[in-house]
Amino acid sequence: MGHRRWLPMEHRFRKDKRAFDGTQELDPAPIVLNGEEIMSQLNTPGFVVDESRVGEKRRVGTNEPVKWKKQSIFFTLPYWKDNLLRHNLDVMHIEKNVLDNIIGTLLDMKGKTKDNYKARLDLEEMGLRGELHPVRTDPNKTLLPAACFTMSNKEKHDFLAVLANVKVPDGYASNVSRCVKLKERCIRGLKSHDSHILMQQLMPIALRRTLPNSVVKPLIELSSFFRDICSKTLRLEDLDRLEGRIPFILCDLERIFPPGFFTVMVHVVIHLVRECKLGGPVHYRWMYPIERCLHRYKLNVRNKAAPEGSIAEGYIIEELLTYCSRYLENVTTVHNRPPRSVDDSRGAVRTVELDDTTLKQAHRYILLNTEMFAPFRTMHIEALSQTSTRQRITGEELNKKHIEEFSDWYRDYVRDMDEICRNELGEKLKWHAVGPASQVYYVADERNPNWDVVVQTKPRDVYDVGQGESNEDNVYNYVECEPFDLQIQDTHDVRLDNFDWVRNDIEGIIINNS
Repeated sequence: MGHRRWLPMEHRFRKDKRAFDGTQELDPAPIVLNGEEIMSQLNTPGFVVDESRVGEKRRVGTNEPVKWKKQSIFFTLPYWKDNLLRHNLDVMHIEKNVLDNIIGTLLDMKGKTKDNYKARLDLEEMGLRGELHPVRTDPNKTLLPAACFTMSNKEKHDFLAVLANVKVPDGYASNVSRCVKLKERCIRGLKSHDSHILMQQLMPIALRRTLPNSVVKPLIELSSFFRDICSKTLRLEDLDRLEGRIPFILCDLERIFPPGFFTVMVHVVIHLVRECKLGGPVHYRWMYPIERCLHRYKLNVRNKAAPEGSIAEGYIIEELLTYCSRYLENVTTVHNRPPRSVDDSRGAVRTVELDDTTLKQAHRYILLNTEMFAPFRTMHIEALSQTSTRQRITGEELNKKHIEEFSDWYRDYVRDMDEICRNELGEKLKWHAVGPASQVYYVADERNPNWDVVVQTKPRDVYDVGQGESNEDNVYNYVECEPFDLQIQDTHDVRLDNFDWVRNDIEGIIINNS
Protein backbone atom coordinates (compact mmCIF):
# COMPACT_ATOMS: atom_id res chain seq x y z
CA MET A 1 0.00 0.00 0.00
CA GLY A 2 1.01 3.63 -0.27
CA HIS A 3 2.27 3.51 -3.85
CA ARG A 4 0.24 6.59 -4.79
CA ARG A 5 3.14 8.70 -3.47
CA TRP A 6 5.06 7.91 -6.66
CA LEU A 7 2.27 9.16 -8.92
CA PRO A 8 2.23 12.68 -10.39
CA MET A 9 0.90 15.25 -7.92
CA GLU A 10 -2.12 16.07 -10.08
CA HIS A 11 -3.17 12.46 -10.72
CA ARG A 12 -6.75 11.61 -9.79
CA PHE A 13 -5.74 8.49 -7.85
CA ARG A 14 -4.26 10.67 -5.11
CA LYS A 15 -7.71 11.94 -4.11
CA ASP A 16 -9.54 8.65 -4.63
CA LYS A 17 -10.47 7.50 -1.12
CA ARG A 18 -12.93 4.80 -2.05
CA ALA A 19 -10.69 2.67 -4.25
CA PHE A 20 -7.64 2.74 -1.97
CA ASP A 21 -7.15 3.01 1.79
CA GLY A 22 -9.85 5.57 2.52
CA THR A 23 -7.48 8.55 2.64
CA GLN A 24 -6.09 11.11 0.24
CA GLU A 25 -2.41 10.92 -0.65
CA LEU A 26 -0.88 14.40 -0.78
CA ASP A 27 2.74 13.60 0.06
CA PRO A 28 5.35 13.53 -2.71
CA ALA A 29 7.54 10.56 -3.43
CA PRO A 30 10.16 9.95 -0.72
CA ILE A 31 13.61 11.31 -1.37
CA VAL A 32 16.45 8.78 -1.42
CA LEU A 33 19.08 9.77 1.13
CA ASN A 34 22.71 9.70 0.09
CA GLY A 35 25.53 8.42 2.24
CA GLU A 36 26.45 11.82 3.69
CA GLU A 37 22.88 12.49 4.84
CA ILE A 38 22.61 9.06 6.47
CA MET A 39 25.93 9.51 8.26
CA SER A 40 24.88 12.94 9.52
CA GLN A 41 21.74 11.41 11.05
CA LEU A 42 23.70 8.56 12.59
CA ASN A 43 26.31 10.93 14.03
CA THR A 44 23.85 13.20 15.82
CA PRO A 45 24.64 13.60 19.56
CA GLY A 46 21.29 12.20 20.66
CA PHE A 47 21.38 9.10 18.48
CA VAL A 48 21.74 5.85 20.38
CA VAL A 49 21.35 2.43 18.77
CA ASP A 50 18.71 0.60 20.79
CA GLU A 51 19.02 -3.10 19.99
CA SER A 52 15.96 -3.87 22.11
CA ARG A 53 13.75 -1.96 19.65
CA VAL A 54 14.72 -3.99 16.60
CA GLY A 55 11.50 -5.12 14.93
CA GLU A 56 9.32 -2.75 16.93
CA LYS A 57 6.77 -0.79 14.93
CA ARG A 58 6.08 2.88 15.43
CA ARG A 59 2.76 3.55 17.10
CA VAL A 60 0.15 4.85 14.68
CA GLY A 61 -1.23 8.30 15.50
CA THR A 62 1.72 9.44 17.62
CA ASN A 63 4.18 12.23 16.87
CA GLU A 64 7.14 10.08 17.72
CA PRO A 65 9.91 10.86 15.21
CA VAL A 66 11.27 8.16 12.96
CA LYS A 67 14.32 6.65 14.66
CA TRP A 68 17.01 4.38 13.41
CA LYS A 69 16.76 1.04 15.19
CA LYS A 70 20.02 -0.48 14.06
CA GLN A 71 23.25 0.76 12.51
CA SER A 72 24.57 -1.44 9.73
CA ILE A 73 28.09 -2.69 10.28
CA PHE A 74 28.92 -1.79 6.69
CA PHE A 75 28.81 1.91 7.59
CA THR A 76 32.04 1.40 9.54
CA LEU A 77 33.78 1.00 6.20
CA PRO A 78 35.29 4.32 5.07
CA TYR A 79 33.99 4.02 1.51
CA TRP A 80 30.50 2.75 2.28
CA LYS A 81 28.88 6.18 2.44
CA ASP A 82 30.11 6.88 -1.10
CA ASN A 83 28.47 3.78 -2.62
CA LEU A 84 25.47 4.62 -4.77
CA LEU A 85 24.09 1.09 -4.51
CA ARG A 86 24.69 0.10 -0.90
CA HIS A 87 22.17 -2.74 -0.69
CA ASN A 88 21.30 -4.83 -3.74
CA LEU A 89 17.75 -6.15 -4.09
CA ASP A 90 17.67 -9.75 -5.32
CA VAL A 91 15.26 -9.97 -8.24
CA MET A 92 15.20 -13.77 -8.10
CA HIS A 93 13.59 -13.95 -4.64
CA ILE A 94 11.43 -10.88 -5.24
CA GLU A 95 9.99 -12.41 -8.39
CA LYS A 96 9.32 -15.72 -6.64
CA ASN A 97 7.58 -14.11 -3.64
CA VAL A 98 5.43 -11.87 -5.83
CA LEU A 99 4.35 -14.87 -7.91
CA ASP A 100 3.56 -16.85 -4.76
CA ASN A 101 1.28 -14.04 -3.60
CA ILE A 102 -0.49 -13.92 -6.96
CA ILE A 103 -0.91 -17.67 -7.47
CA GLY A 104 -1.86 -18.31 -3.85
CA THR A 105 -4.50 -15.58 -3.88
CA LEU A 106 -6.00 -16.42 -7.28
CA LEU A 107 -6.25 -20.14 -6.55
CA ASP A 108 -7.26 -19.55 -2.90
CA MET A 109 -4.56 -21.92 -1.67
CA LYS A 110 -4.74 -22.66 2.04
CA GLY A 111 -1.96 -20.89 3.91
CA LYS A 112 -0.88 -19.00 0.77
CA THR A 113 -3.84 -16.79 -0.07
CA LYS A 114 -3.90 -13.17 1.03
CA ASP A 115 -7.70 -13.05 0.81
CA ASN A 116 -8.91 -14.84 3.92
CA TYR A 117 -11.26 -14.18 6.82
CA LYS A 118 -8.79 -11.89 8.59
CA ALA A 119 -8.21 -9.90 5.41
CA ARG A 120 -11.97 -9.31 5.11
CA LEU A 121 -12.09 -8.21 8.75
CA ASP A 122 -9.33 -5.71 7.97
CA LEU A 123 -11.44 -4.26 5.17
CA GLU A 124 -14.42 -4.03 7.52
CA GLU A 125 -12.34 -2.30 10.19
CA MET A 126 -10.94 0.18 7.66
CA GLY A 127 -14.40 0.82 6.23
CA LEU A 128 -13.38 -0.16 2.69
CA ARG A 129 -15.19 -2.14 -0.01
CA GLY A 130 -18.38 -2.87 1.86
CA GLU A 131 -19.40 -5.42 -0.75
CA LEU A 132 -16.58 -7.71 0.43
CA HIS A 133 -17.27 -7.56 4.16
CA PRO A 134 -18.02 -10.93 5.80
CA VAL A 135 -21.70 -11.71 6.21
CA ARG A 136 -22.84 -13.85 9.12
CA THR A 137 -25.48 -16.23 7.76
CA ASP A 138 -25.69 -18.45 10.83
CA PRO A 139 -24.42 -18.29 14.42
CA ASN A 140 -21.54 -20.56 13.41
CA LYS A 141 -21.15 -19.71 9.72
CA THR A 142 -19.88 -16.65 7.83
CA LEU A 143 -20.09 -15.95 4.10
CA LEU A 144 -17.16 -14.32 2.33
CA PRO A 145 -18.47 -12.80 -0.93
CA ALA A 146 -16.52 -13.71 -4.06
CA ALA A 147 -14.06 -10.95 -4.96
CA CYS A 148 -13.35 -9.82 -8.51
CA PHE A 149 -10.18 -11.98 -8.55
CA THR A 150 -11.87 -15.10 -7.17
CA MET A 151 -11.90 -18.04 -9.58
CA SER A 152 -14.58 -20.68 -9.88
CA ASN A 153 -13.62 -24.35 -9.81
CA LYS A 154 -13.85 -24.56 -13.59
CA GLU A 155 -11.69 -21.46 -14.05
CA LYS A 156 -9.10 -22.89 -11.67
CA HIS A 157 -9.10 -26.14 -13.63
CA ASP A 158 -8.67 -24.33 -16.96
CA PHE A 159 -5.88 -22.17 -15.52
CA LEU A 160 -4.00 -25.18 -14.17
CA ALA A 161 -4.67 -27.34 -17.24
CA VAL A 162 -2.76 -24.86 -19.42
CA LEU A 163 0.25 -25.16 -17.11
CA ALA A 164 -0.07 -28.94 -16.75
CA ASN A 165 0.12 -29.52 -20.51
CA VAL A 166 3.03 -27.18 -21.25
CA LYS A 167 6.05 -28.82 -22.90
CA VAL A 168 9.08 -26.57 -23.20
CA PRO A 169 12.28 -27.24 -25.19
CA ASP A 170 15.01 -29.35 -23.66
CA GLY A 171 17.14 -27.34 -21.24
CA TYR A 172 14.86 -24.32 -21.28
CA ALA A 173 13.09 -24.97 -17.97
CA SER A 174 12.18 -27.79 -15.66
CA ASN A 175 8.96 -29.74 -15.87
CA VAL A 176 6.50 -27.23 -14.45
CA SER A 177 3.61 -29.67 -14.84
CA ARG A 178 4.97 -31.80 -11.98
CA CYS A 179 4.02 -28.98 -9.59
CA VAL A 180 0.43 -28.70 -10.83
CA LYS A 181 -2.16 -30.59 -8.78
CA LEU A 182 -5.36 -30.66 -10.82
CA LYS A 183 -7.42 -32.59 -8.28
CA GLU A 184 -6.45 -30.27 -5.43
CA ARG A 185 -6.54 -27.18 -7.70
CA CYS A 186 -3.22 -25.82 -6.50
CA ILE A 187 0.47 -25.52 -7.37
CA ARG A 188 3.16 -26.83 -5.04
CA GLY A 189 6.92 -27.23 -5.12
CA LEU A 190 7.89 -24.43 -7.50
CA LYS A 191 11.60 -23.72 -7.64
CA SER A 192 12.97 -20.22 -8.16
CA HIS A 193 13.53 -20.70 -11.88
CA ASP A 194 10.09 -22.29 -12.24
CA SER A 195 8.62 -19.10 -10.78
CA HIS A 196 10.76 -17.09 -13.18
CA ILE A 197 9.38 -18.91 -16.25
CA LEU A 198 5.86 -18.92 -14.85
CA MET A 199 5.85 -15.18 -14.13
CA GLN A 200 7.36 -14.01 -17.40
CA GLN A 201 6.10 -16.56 -19.93
CA LEU A 202 3.27 -18.85 -18.81
CA MET A 203 1.10 -16.94 -16.33
CA PRO A 204 -0.14 -14.36 -18.89
CA ILE A 205 -1.17 -17.20 -21.21
CA ALA A 206 -2.99 -19.14 -18.51
CA LEU A 207 -4.87 -16.03 -17.32
CA ARG A 208 -6.47 -15.31 -20.69
CA ARG A 209 -10.28 -15.32 -20.60
CA THR A 210 -10.22 -16.48 -16.99
CA LEU A 211 -10.87 -13.29 -15.02
CA PRO A 212 -12.20 -9.82 -15.90
CA ASN A 213 -9.90 -7.57 -17.93
CA SER A 214 -9.62 -5.15 -15.03
CA VAL A 215 -7.85 -7.92 -13.06
CA VAL A 216 -5.89 -9.59 -15.85
CA LYS A 217 -4.43 -6.43 -17.42
CA PRO A 218 -2.38 -5.25 -14.38
CA LEU A 219 -1.07 -8.78 -13.83
CA ILE A 220 0.08 -9.08 -17.45
CA GLU A 221 1.68 -5.63 -17.24
CA LEU A 222 3.53 -6.75 -14.10
CA SER A 223 4.74 -9.81 -16.02
CA SER A 224 5.97 -7.58 -18.85
CA PHE A 225 7.72 -5.35 -16.31
CA PHE A 226 9.73 -8.26 -14.89
CA ARG A 227 10.57 -9.47 -18.39
CA ASP A 228 11.86 -6.02 -19.36
CA ILE A 229 14.08 -5.47 -16.32
CA CYS A 230 15.59 -8.97 -16.81
CA SER A 231 16.87 -7.99 -20.26
CA LYS A 232 20.50 -8.44 -21.16
CA THR A 233 20.53 -4.95 -22.69
CA LEU A 234 19.07 -2.01 -20.77
CA ARG A 235 18.58 1.39 -22.35
CA LEU A 236 18.14 4.49 -20.24
CA GLU A 237 15.02 5.62 -22.08
CA ASP A 238 13.40 2.22 -21.50
CA LEU A 239 14.26 2.32 -17.81
CA ASP A 240 12.75 5.80 -17.52
CA ARG A 241 9.58 4.49 -19.12
CA LEU A 242 9.42 1.51 -16.75
CA GLU A 243 10.13 3.68 -13.72
CA GLY A 244 7.25 5.94 -14.65
CA ARG A 245 4.87 3.04 -15.30
CA ILE A 246 5.43 0.73 -12.32
CA PRO A 247 3.58 3.04 -9.83
CA PHE A 248 0.47 2.82 -12.03
CA ILE A 249 0.71 -0.99 -12.11
CA LEU A 250 1.01 -1.25 -8.34
CA CYS A 251 -1.81 1.24 -7.83
CA ASP A 252 -4.04 -0.83 -10.12
CA LEU A 253 -3.19 -3.87 -8.01
CA GLU A 254 -4.03 -1.92 -4.84
CA ARG A 255 -7.52 -1.31 -6.18
CA ILE A 256 -8.02 -5.05 -6.76
CA PHE A 257 -6.33 -7.03 -3.99
CA PRO A 258 -6.72 -6.63 -0.20
CA PRO A 259 -4.11 -4.75 1.85
CA GLY A 260 -2.56 -8.00 3.12
CA PHE A 261 -1.45 -8.81 -0.43
CA PHE A 262 1.14 -6.02 -0.38
CA THR A 263 4.02 -7.46 1.58
CA VAL A 264 7.44 -5.87 1.59
CA MET A 265 8.44 -8.03 -1.38
CA VAL A 266 5.64 -6.54 -3.46
CA HIS A 267 6.61 -3.02 -2.38
CA VAL A 268 10.31 -3.27 -3.29
CA VAL A 269 9.31 -3.86 -6.93
CA ILE A 270 8.98 -0.09 -7.24
CA HIS A 271 12.71 0.30 -6.46
CA LEU A 272 14.02 -2.27 -8.96
CA VAL A 273 14.33 0.16 -11.88
CA ARG A 274 16.46 2.57 -9.85
CA GLU A 275 18.81 -0.29 -8.96
CA CYS A 276 19.02 -1.27 -12.63
CA LYS A 277 20.17 2.26 -13.41
CA LEU A 278 22.87 2.06 -10.75
CA GLY A 279 23.94 -1.57 -10.93
CA GLY A 280 23.32 -2.51 -14.55
CA PRO A 281 21.61 -5.64 -15.90
CA VAL A 282 19.90 -7.88 -13.40
CA HIS A 283 21.62 -11.13 -14.36
CA TYR A 284 24.92 -9.79 -12.99
CA ARG A 285 23.40 -9.18 -9.55
CA TRP A 286 20.77 -11.83 -8.81
CA MET A 287 21.19 -15.02 -6.84
CA TYR A 288 20.93 -17.70 -9.52
CA PRO A 289 24.70 -18.31 -9.97
CA ILE A 290 25.31 -18.02 -6.23
CA GLU A 291 22.57 -20.51 -5.40
CA ARG A 292 23.93 -22.98 -7.97
CA CYS A 293 27.43 -22.60 -6.55
CA LEU A 294 26.22 -23.13 -2.98
CA HIS A 295 24.32 -26.21 -4.14
CA ARG A 296 27.57 -27.69 -5.47
CA TYR A 297 29.32 -26.94 -2.20
CA LYS A 298 26.55 -28.58 -0.15
CA LEU A 299 26.98 -31.78 -2.14
CA ASN A 300 30.55 -32.01 -0.82
CA VAL A 301 29.39 -32.19 2.79
CA ARG A 302 29.87 -35.74 4.06
CA ASN A 303 30.58 -35.03 7.72
CA LYS A 304 27.81 -32.80 9.08
CA ALA A 305 29.84 -32.17 12.20
CA ALA A 306 32.46 -30.33 10.12
CA PRO A 307 30.75 -28.94 7.00
CA GLU A 308 33.42 -26.30 6.35
CA GLY A 309 36.17 -28.89 6.22
CA SER A 310 34.13 -31.14 3.94
CA ILE A 311 33.51 -28.28 1.52
CA ALA A 312 37.18 -27.26 1.50
CA GLU A 313 38.34 -30.84 0.98
CA GLY A 314 35.80 -31.43 -1.79
CA TYR A 315 36.82 -28.21 -3.53
CA ILE A 316 40.51 -29.16 -3.46
CA ILE A 317 39.77 -32.64 -4.81
CA GLU A 318 37.69 -31.15 -7.62
CA GLU A 319 40.54 -28.81 -8.54
CA LEU A 320 43.04 -31.68 -8.58
CA LEU A 321 40.82 -33.86 -10.75
CA THR A 322 40.24 -30.98 -13.14
CA TYR A 323 44.00 -30.40 -13.44
CA CYS A 324 44.79 -34.08 -13.98
CA SER A 325 42.00 -34.60 -16.51
CA ARG A 326 43.69 -32.13 -18.85
CA TYR A 327 46.51 -34.64 -19.40
CA LEU A 328 44.44 -37.80 -19.76
CA GLU A 329 43.91 -39.20 -23.25
CA ASN A 330 41.39 -41.80 -24.40
CA VAL A 331 39.63 -41.45 -21.07
CA THR A 332 36.14 -39.97 -20.64
CA THR A 333 36.29 -36.96 -18.33
CA VAL A 334 33.99 -34.07 -17.54
CA HIS A 335 35.70 -32.04 -20.26
CA ASN A 336 35.45 -34.44 -23.20
CA ARG A 337 32.43 -36.63 -22.46
CA PRO A 338 29.65 -36.45 -25.07
CA PRO A 339 26.46 -34.64 -24.16
CA ARG A 340 23.42 -36.62 -23.17
CA SER A 341 21.16 -37.85 -25.94
CA VAL A 342 18.05 -35.86 -26.75
CA ASP A 343 14.86 -36.82 -28.56
CA ASP A 344 15.34 -39.91 -30.73
CA SER A 345 19.01 -39.41 -31.55
CA ARG A 346 21.57 -42.19 -31.44
CA GLY A 347 25.00 -41.72 -29.99
CA ALA A 348 26.52 -38.36 -29.09
CA VAL A 349 24.72 -35.16 -29.96
CA ARG A 350 26.61 -32.07 -31.09
CA THR A 351 24.87 -28.72 -30.73
CA VAL A 352 25.56 -26.17 -33.47
CA GLU A 353 24.29 -22.58 -33.36
CA LEU A 354 23.86 -20.80 -36.69
CA ASP A 355 24.05 -17.05 -37.11
CA ASP A 356 21.46 -15.02 -39.04
CA THR A 357 23.49 -15.01 -42.26
CA THR A 358 23.90 -18.79 -42.27
CA LEU A 359 20.19 -19.30 -41.55
CA LYS A 360 19.21 -17.06 -44.47
CA GLN A 361 21.60 -18.88 -46.79
CA ALA A 362 20.16 -22.25 -45.75
CA HIS A 363 16.62 -20.99 -46.29
CA ARG A 364 17.55 -19.59 -49.71
CA TYR A 365 19.10 -22.92 -50.69
CA ILE A 366 15.84 -24.74 -49.87
CA LEU A 367 13.73 -22.30 -51.86
CA LEU A 368 15.98 -22.43 -54.92
CA ASN A 369 16.59 -26.19 -55.01
CA THR A 370 13.34 -27.80 -53.90
CA GLU A 371 10.91 -29.03 -56.53
CA MET A 372 7.75 -27.83 -54.78
CA PHE A 373 8.90 -24.19 -55.20
CA ALA A 374 9.55 -24.52 -58.95
CA PRO A 375 6.24 -22.89 -60.03
CA PHE A 376 6.91 -19.91 -57.78
CA ARG A 377 10.46 -19.54 -59.10
CA THR A 378 9.08 -19.41 -62.64
CA MET A 379 6.55 -16.77 -61.61
CA HIS A 380 9.27 -14.65 -60.01
CA ILE A 381 11.54 -14.81 -63.05
CA GLU A 382 8.66 -13.77 -65.32
CA ALA A 383 7.81 -10.90 -62.98
CA LEU A 384 11.44 -9.71 -63.00
CA SER A 385 11.56 -9.86 -66.80
CA GLN A 386 8.40 -7.75 -67.10
CA THR A 387 9.26 -5.17 -64.44
CA SER A 388 12.88 -4.66 -65.47
CA THR A 389 13.49 -1.02 -66.37
CA ARG A 390 16.39 -1.87 -68.66
CA GLN A 391 15.78 -2.70 -72.28
CA ARG A 392 18.35 -5.44 -72.35
CA ILE A 393 19.22 -7.57 -69.32
CA THR A 394 21.51 -10.53 -69.53
CA GLY A 395 20.58 -13.93 -68.21
CA GLU A 396 23.36 -13.76 -65.64
CA GLU A 397 22.06 -10.48 -64.19
CA LEU A 398 18.50 -11.83 -64.16
CA ASN A 399 19.57 -14.98 -62.35
CA LYS A 400 21.56 -12.97 -59.78
CA LYS A 401 18.60 -10.73 -59.09
CA HIS A 402 16.34 -13.78 -58.84
CA ILE A 403 18.59 -15.40 -56.23
CA GLU A 404 18.81 -12.22 -54.12
CA GLU A 405 15.11 -11.27 -54.16
CA PHE A 406 13.21 -14.55 -54.37
CA SER A 407 12.95 -15.07 -50.58
CA ASP A 408 11.39 -11.66 -49.96
CA TRP A 409 9.16 -11.94 -53.02
CA TYR A 410 7.83 -15.35 -51.99
CA ARG A 411 7.11 -14.12 -48.46
CA ASP A 412 5.17 -11.10 -49.73
CA TYR A 413 3.36 -13.22 -52.30
CA VAL A 414 2.04 -15.67 -49.71
CA ARG A 415 1.21 -12.91 -47.25
CA ASP A 416 -0.92 -11.04 -49.81
CA MET A 417 -2.96 -14.14 -50.70
CA ASP A 418 -6.47 -14.49 -49.34
CA GLU A 419 -7.12 -17.03 -46.60
CA ILE A 420 -8.68 -19.64 -48.89
CA CYS A 421 -5.76 -19.70 -51.32
CA ARG A 422 -3.25 -19.69 -48.49
CA ASN A 423 -4.85 -22.74 -46.88
CA GLU A 424 -4.65 -24.59 -50.19
CA LEU A 425 -0.86 -24.23 -50.28
CA GLY A 426 -0.21 -26.61 -47.42
CA GLU A 427 1.74 -26.24 -44.21
CA LYS A 428 5.24 -26.56 -45.69
CA LEU A 429 4.76 -23.87 -48.31
CA LYS A 430 3.23 -21.51 -45.74
CA TRP A 431 5.94 -21.95 -43.15
CA HIS A 432 8.77 -21.63 -45.67
CA ALA A 433 7.30 -18.27 -46.62
CA VAL A 434 7.87 -17.08 -43.06
CA GLY A 435 11.56 -17.91 -43.28
CA PRO A 436 14.00 -19.13 -40.62
CA ALA A 437 12.58 -18.58 -37.15
CA SER A 438 14.06 -18.84 -33.69
CA GLN A 439 13.18 -21.74 -31.44
CA VAL A 440 9.60 -21.59 -30.24
CA TYR A 441 7.24 -23.76 -28.26
CA TYR A 442 3.47 -23.94 -28.31
CA VAL A 443 1.10 -23.57 -25.38
CA ALA A 444 -2.33 -25.07 -26.03
CA ASP A 445 -5.38 -23.24 -24.74
CA GLU A 446 -7.66 -25.69 -22.96
CA ARG A 447 -10.60 -23.27 -23.24
CA ASN A 448 -10.37 -23.18 -27.03
CA PRO A 449 -8.70 -26.17 -28.73
CA ASN A 450 -8.38 -24.26 -32.02
CA TRP A 451 -6.01 -21.68 -30.50
CA ASP A 452 -2.32 -22.06 -29.71
CA VAL A 453 0.02 -19.49 -28.26
CA VAL A 454 3.53 -19.35 -29.71
CA VAL A 455 6.24 -18.47 -27.22
CA GLN A 456 9.64 -17.61 -28.60
CA THR A 457 12.55 -18.90 -26.56
CA LYS A 458 15.88 -17.26 -25.98
CA PRO A 459 18.88 -18.23 -23.85
CA ARG A 460 17.84 -18.73 -20.26
CA ASP A 461 17.22 -15.49 -18.35
CA VAL A 462 18.37 -13.37 -21.31
CA TYR A 463 15.94 -11.11 -23.16
CA ASP A 464 16.07 -7.92 -25.16
CA VAL A 465 14.06 -4.97 -23.92
CA GLY A 466 12.19 -2.50 -26.09
CA GLN A 467 10.68 -2.58 -29.55
CA GLY A 468 13.77 -1.78 -31.58
CA GLU A 469 14.52 -3.03 -35.05
CA SER A 470 14.79 -6.78 -35.34
CA ASN A 471 16.43 -8.96 -37.93
CA GLU A 472 14.01 -11.81 -37.34
CA ASP A 473 11.00 -12.38 -39.51
CA ASN A 474 7.57 -12.26 -38.01
CA VAL A 475 6.85 -15.82 -36.88
CA TYR A 476 3.30 -14.93 -35.91
CA ASN A 477 2.01 -14.30 -39.44
CA TYR A 478 0.43 -17.71 -39.84
CA VAL A 479 -0.07 -18.79 -36.24
CA GLU A 480 -3.53 -18.63 -34.75
CA CYS A 481 -3.00 -17.04 -31.37
CA GLU A 482 -4.11 -14.11 -29.31
CA PRO A 483 -1.54 -11.59 -28.07
CA PHE A 484 -0.94 -12.00 -24.36
CA ASP A 485 2.07 -9.70 -24.03
CA LEU A 486 0.45 -6.34 -23.38
CA GLN A 487 3.00 -3.61 -23.90
CA ILE A 488 3.40 -1.23 -21.00
CA GLN A 489 1.93 2.13 -21.93
CA ASP A 490 2.73 5.48 -20.38
CA THR A 491 -0.93 6.37 -19.94
CA HIS A 492 -3.60 4.87 -17.72
CA ASP A 493 -6.55 3.06 -19.26
CA VAL A 494 -9.60 4.99 -18.09
CA ARG A 495 -11.92 2.20 -19.26
CA LEU A 496 -10.75 0.02 -16.38
CA ASP A 497 -11.55 2.58 -13.69
CA ASN A 498 -15.10 1.39 -13.04
CA PHE A 499 -15.12 -2.24 -12.06
CA ASP A 500 -16.93 -4.30 -9.46
CA TRP A 501 -15.12 -5.70 -6.45
CA VAL A 502 -17.60 -8.57 -6.24
CA ARG A 503 -18.31 -11.33 -8.73
CA ASN A 504 -22.01 -12.15 -8.80
CA ASP A 505 -21.67 -15.07 -11.22
CA ILE A 506 -20.02 -17.37 -8.66
CA GLU A 507 -20.79 -18.21 -5.06
CA GLY A 508 -18.82 -16.99 -2.11
CA ILE A 509 -16.98 -19.04 0.50
CA ILE A 510 -18.68 -20.18 3.69
CA ILE A 511 -16.41 -20.65 6.69
CA ASN A 512 -17.16 -22.22 10.04
CA ASN A 513 -16.58 -19.85 12.95
CA SER A 514 -16.39 -22.65 15.47
